[in-house]
Amino acid sequence: MKKVVHIVSRSSYDGAVLVAFRIMENLKEFKHVLLSCVKGSASEELKEAGINNINLSDSAGRGITGLFKKYIKTFSHFYKNDYDIIHYHNGGLGVLLICRLLNNKGKIIYHSHCGNISCSHTNKGPGKIYFLLLALLLKTETVIAVSEQVREKMIMKTGLRNIFYIHNFAGNPFCPATGLNKTVGHIGRLSPDKNSDIFFNISGKGVLEGNYRFLVKGDIYPGMEDVINQAESRGLIEYHKPSFDTQVFYENIDLLIFTSTGAFEAMPLVILEAVANDTAVIAPKTDVVEKLLGDYPLYIKKISSDDISDRIEQFYEKADREQLTEKHRAITEKFSKESAINKIRNIYGELCR
Repeated sequence: MKKVVHIVSRSSYDGAVLVAFRIMENLKEFKHVLLSCVKGSASEELKEAGINNINLSDSAGRGITGLFKKYIKTFSHFYKNDYDIIHYHNGGLGVLLICRLLNNKGKIIYHSHCGNISCSHTNKGPGKIYFLLLALLLKTETVIAVSEQVREKMIMKTGLRNIFYIHNFAGNPFCPATGLNKTVGHIGRLSPDKNSDIFFNISGKGVLEGNYRFLVKGDIYPGMEDVINQAESRGLIEYHKPSFDTQVFYENIDLLIFTSTGAFEAMPLVILEAVANDTAVIAPKTDVVEKLLGDYPLYIKKISSDDISDRIEQFYEKADREQLTEKHRAITEKFSKESAINKIRNIYGELCR
């Protein structure tokens, strides 16, 4: 059985880890290992799910010392272990270089999940030197982009041509909603760069407070703890840890609030998961979101509690649920799991010949 290692920055509940997890779930003809540079919030659940998850470090560390420790541990791991395919999702250019140097027989797949082609959660993308090194490292390797937008950026920045577009996908087939719960949800990393604080402002607005339930699920970014604790103590929200079952979460909400406008967004999994569960989405009309939702009635012009509140009321009072269900079904079929998994299976097969 051919061995595949999936490299992620940390074993947390983000898009890259979920995509890696779903590939491992659906391509069981390969032996998979998930290698996390840093232990994250999903480590225990991944092990319980039978995923061979290896954490190189319990903490990220800071500065040069943290990077040095990460590289030493990565070096040690690849010195002792060989893989047929190195499926790199994120973790830093240094980790990718070590993989290339120590695992000569293994073919590399560079899976670009970020809209700004970097692994940082800032709107500032990497510079020219980064892309020059990336182009040299990946000259004879395979590159996957999760959106046409990312593929075009990769070609422009690196000059590489061996780039495949393979879309993100929901983990389950389309499941029509059975009724309304008057419950609004927000899921993802709870951080300022995702504009998560807006959701907590909405839950406390007079016109909405007491009329709807507000459910939140995700990793809490440092500095957001007080905001979430205060909202919970006032009874404005119900907070669920990342390990809370995603399917159950969507079964309990009618409406997802997506507030991120960051340049790192490429093809948001949370939107694909929402529509697969026939959950309506309120989101800004960015290029990335419009590529997914197309002509959709619940876009907002700007990220503000007033605009989002208006859309919440519009959904419950005026939305055509049958029309939304058909839109959600069509989107799920367009970005199907089967299509993406089969493309990845074919790439794995070609690389293992």
